[in-house]
Amino acid sequence: MRQILRRVEERYLRLFAEPGDAAAFKHLIDQVDACMDVLEDPAIPGFIKAMDYYRTVGLIDLFCEHYAKHIDWRILLGLRRELVRLLKGSLRRWSA
Repeated sequence: MRQILRRVEERYLRLFAEPGDAAAFKHLIDQVDACMDVLEDPAIPGFIKAMDYYRTVGLIDLFCEHYAKHIDWRILLGLRRELVRLLKGSLRRWSA
């Protein structure tokens, strides 16, 4: 899953040409990665996992909403879809 996350990062990073934008995108990727760690850790209680999952999806939505002014919304929708799919994959592995 981490390899897929890194490929997503590489594919979309070129859209964020400004240094601050690139840093914000990398921060978002780091947040998704951290959430995947939480979701995959069997020692963390389920309610904490749920809170972190929804917090991270909210961060993804805010990020996409902010950059929709500068980047085509269809591209951002694809980014959102890929990131949420990765989180759901981690969530499924935990709940299985």
